[in-house]
Amino acid sequence: MSLNDRWEEYPEKKSHPLLKVLLVLVLGIGIGAAAIIVIGRYREACGAGRVVPENVGRFIYEKPAPEPEPEPEPEEEPEEDPVPETVTFAFAGDILFDERYATGVTMRARGGFAQCLDDEVLEIMRGVDVMVINNEFPFTDGGAPQAEKLYTFRAATATAQWLSEAGVDLAALANNHVYDYGKEGFDDTLDTLERIGMPYIGAGRNIDEASAPAVYEFGDFSVAILNATQIERYAVPNTKGATETEGGVFRCLEPELLYEKVRGLKEDGHYVIVFVHWGTEKETQPDWLQLEQQEGLYEAGADLVIGAHPHRLQGFTYVGDMPVAYSLGNFLFTSFTLDSGILKVTISPWERKLDELQFYPLLQKESRVQWPSAEERERILEDLRRLSPGVKIDSEGIITKREEGDEEFLPAPKPPEPAETEEPAETAEPAETEEPAEAAEPAETAEPPESPDETDGEPS
Repeated sequence: MSLNDRWEEYPEKKSHPLLKVLLVLVLGIGIGAAAIIVIGRYREACGAGRVVPENVGRFIYEKPAPEPEPEPEPEEEPEEDPVPETVTFAFAGDILFDERYATGVTMRARGGFAQCLDDEVLEIMRGVDVMVINNEFPFTDGGAPQAEKLYTFRAATATAQWLSEAGVDLAALANNHVYDYGKEGFDDTLDTLERIGMPYIGAGRNIDEASAPAVYEFGDFSVAILNATQIERYAVPNTKGATETEGGVFRCLEPELLYEKVRGLKEDGHYVIVFVHWGTEKETQPDWLQLEQQEGLYEAGADLVIGAHPHRLQGFTYVGDMPVAYSLGNFLFTSFTLDSGILKVTISPWERKLDELQFYPLLQKESRVQWPSAEERERILEDLRRLSPGVKIDSEGIITKREEGDEEFLPAPKPPEPAETEEPAETAEPAETEEPAEAAEPAETAEPPESPDETDGEPS
């Protein structure tokens, strides 16, 4: 008998309600368990998250926390330029670009100021941090010459670019020729220098501008350069002094304002250099006003004093620990053969003091600035030693203060100075002619009036 036959024998069992419930329950449990297994494996395969049992018979899906966004890296602050161990300044004397004179003619023929300087000279000028020169004329294409002056100079405004081409960084205007073509010529000079971006000192549209220093900062250390003139030494000078409302140069014949400026700069922590137009023309010894004002500048706090105007080299001295270079002479002002030079000043910002003072002997010759031979170089240094009894100048031109106990310098007797003669004109250079003499200048109260040297015809 088969199972089915046996089932049919008991029809009352087929419809037993408890059996039906049991079958449904088993079937439901099987299906549910299978579903849970399938869903779990699917979720693991997809990596969608994880199931966390919270309580019996209940599951909650927890969404993974998003990864935190990386914080932006802070922007690096630009590094400040490191403060150099030393900074260098260089100073040179009088220059003239006027094309009515031999120097200007030669510059024009050669293509500019730089073309009249030997390579060794240009290397010094372009190699220092700041090159300062005495700009002894106005840049103007207009104006009228002052009738009272014997010599009046000017140069075309287009030639102003020659300064930067030669390595000049700062033009000193406090001198007795920048006002030769009156207010128009003076204003043209300031406008021209500003237009080409050439800084200047010693002159301005009022006294505040004229007496303002050029300041150079190196970290928390700074160097301030002032420029003033005590020439022309009479009550009403041809070269107008700046006032509160009018333009002109920074005059220091009455030196109180200059001393005040030095004191103020020193109180503010600057290293103070004063480039002053002073002295007597064609003299190699300082005059009484140079000696008087060097003492006042020292008492005011100046760190270094450098002079121009005499058209000749003068010696060096120390007032206390303040070096004084009385006159750098001509740099390139005439065609005459004259001793010249550049004074290089090396300063230590870290030690906040002068590191080295060095004079480079040069020659103004044939309307050029020439590098001298070894013999000429030593001759120039020897002459400067004679003019600088309290100073030591070594064979490299390094200048130091002579201390007590130092071996005394005994120079050889100075040979007689040969008569000065003008160099022959170059092929492309027309003969040099001077301006005809005008009315005589008024007599000075402090010294005899300026006048050209009758023996050589050199412009003053």
